[in-house]
Amino acid sequence: MNTTDLDYKKNRLKWLKNQYQLRQTHSDLPGGFHHEEQQEQMLRQIQKLEEEINAEIDGSDLISGCSILIEPFSGREKQLKKCEELLRRLHVVLFSGIGGIGKSAAACAYAQDHQYEYSQVIYLPASSSLFMSIVDDTILKIRDLEYSKRRYRSRNAYFRAKCEALADFADSRHLLIILDDVTGKDRKALEQLLSIKADFILTARDIAADFDLDCIPPKCQIGLRQLEEEDVPGFVKALHPESFNAASARLFEDFTASSGRHPLAMKLWLAADHPDENTIYNDLSDIILKKGMLRKDEKQVLTNMALMPGAGVNELYFLTISGLCRESVDAVVRRSLLSRTADHVLLMHPLIRQTVMHSIRPSYANSKNLLKNLADNVNNAWNEERKVNLAKEAVVLSVCACFPHLYPWMYQSFSVLITFLWITEHFEEAAQMADRLFASVLQKYGEPHQITGEVALRTAAVYHNAMQFDKARGWYFRAYENLSACTPATKDYCRRLVSSISRIARIFMHENNDAEAVKYIELGLEKTEQMKQVSQSYAFLQSSYLHRRYAEILLKQGNLPEAEIHRSRMHCEMESYFSQHGMEEVRMNDIRETDIEFAIYRKDYRSALTLLYENLSVFIRYRGNIHEDTLHCRQKIAVCLRALEDKKGALAISRSLLFTLENEYPYETKWHEEVKDLIRSMN
Repeated sequence: MNTTDLDYKKNRLKWLKNQYQLRQTHSDLPGGFHHEEQQEQMLRQIQKLEEEINAEIDGSDLISGCSILIEPFSGREKQLKKCEELLRRLHVVLFSGIGGIGKSAAACAYAQDHQYEYSQVIYLPASSSLFMSIVDDTILKIRDLEYSKRRYRSRNAYFRAKCEALADFADSRHLLIILDDVTGKDRKALEQLLSIKADFILTARDIAADFDLDCIPPKCQIGLRQLEEEDVPGFVKALHPESFNAASARLFEDFTASSGRHPLAMKLWLAADHPDENTIYNDLSDIILKKGMLRKDEKQVLTNMALMPGAGVNELYFLTISGLCRESVDAVVRRSLLSRTADHVLLMHPLIRQTVMHSIRPSYANSKNLLKNLADNVNNAWNEERKVNLAKEAVVLSVCACFPHLYPWMYQSFSVLITFLWITEHFEEAAQMADRLFASVLQKYGEPHQITGEVALRTAAVYHNAMQFDKARGWYFRAYENLSACTPATKDYCRRLVSSISRIARIFMHENNDAEAVKYIELGLEKTEQMKQVSQSYAFLQSSYLHRRYAEILLKQGNLPEAEIHRSRMHCEMESYFSQHGMEEVRMNDIRETDIEFAIYRKDYRSALTLLYENLSVFIRYRGNIHEDTLHCRQKIAVCLRALEDKKGALAISRSLLFTLENEYPYETKWHEEVKDLIRSMN
């Protein structure tokens, strides 16, 4: 069932319940219930609709958080027993204590032992902030909800929407929600979440004075300190089954005494290559990064993992983008500095992440290979299916967040990452990074300069695809002015210059200034011929797009013979490009878009429909159901169906489209009116 129909049924169910309550409350008024039969009839409607919704929703994957870490665990019996009692009476427990003391392990151990008492266990790391963990769809995924700036005015609105969805889910199912590593700044988010009828286990570092939460009374707090002395043997056996020799046993006893029986510190000691060292570590950063404990490749694993999302990263993907070997990762896992889940996700404990970030701040020098490999991995995002890009989204966002200061020498890698962000519709993040990168490049190279022009062109693309055409216009001209006036520095110069010319032509077409658009198209075609002379294959791609724009302008002017000439050239140039680079489905959509316009112009609506349905299937796979390209395609399908007098089909598509636009693109009122006019024309 599609999202629109499901949303409609949910909204109707909510409306029916409200009506039932009102009519029952005001039975003495004309609109109230006057007979039991009326009341029973409405109850049957509500029940039937609830059954339909439940039948169409698989509760097991309606909502999902991060993987719960399963690892050896021993001790804490008293605290886990108290946790069980508190959850039964008060439904909320807060484990507190210093980093690495075992709060997360205790919460996950309780969830593992009691998982069959709950419909679902949801684990949410709050290492950056609880608010961000909730709104991040890669950490908390709820079916039928996906963040879109066009649909939600702000992330606060999306946070509220997710909390409402969680509350609806909790009304009919028994949930356990683990909120790991919350802080005082999470107070507002916590107060809203804890109003949901579910069981909650929270973990937090030692509670400071500013972490005074009214919603978590002191009787719900369980402080975790060092392990009890009687728990140490079981803890050691769980992590180190082999028996110690006498010398190692004495060293370990001394170490536990000096470290206060800190679980993470003991885990690190047990995992060390030389457990008989008589070194006493007083600070965990010394244990992790100093005293010669780690090899260079192991430090690099930690440095790169500190850039990964708090929810973890697929191990194979991490190896691909880091360029490190599995043996290095295995060595770090053996040292308990990383954890590996059953489904091969690598996780880094927040304490270790903070220690690494503090001791080895991320920089271009120590992350150069990862940045280059990640950029190479996402460089073809425009031609990747949506599901492929979504799998990489969390990593790109996390890496970008770790580099608030961008330097000129980072422009190649980060230009690609910025492009990936706007392709995956993270326009706000992409725009902020593009602005910072341009300011850095401008300060280094000045104007005019090829690099300054290239970064301006990337920035323009961000704003254009965010449908902020006024901002895009200025950036396109700035790119063109830099590129047309500078000395060429690389073989990509002509390609970038023609790209800026082509996009300026597109801007003029958007403004209905065909004369200026044609002027830039002809200039671009002249440049592409020069590119062909030096065997630049992308000249065929740029030439194809320029002929496409020329054909569309001529068609709009009614000059069909000239338009056909440019459409034929468009096909020839794209075929030349495909012969060297291979077929690209998204590029084929661009070709079909023009062929569709020609078919509609000739009133050959059946041919247009065939092409439109081909485009639609590609848009859905590559861009998703609610991308503007997908919706524009549906709009044209409705127009063609109306022309073929299939009013029923055209109305169904138009009404569904309008519902989606009002929810996903609430500020695109001109677009709304176009669809409303289409609907009115058929009524």
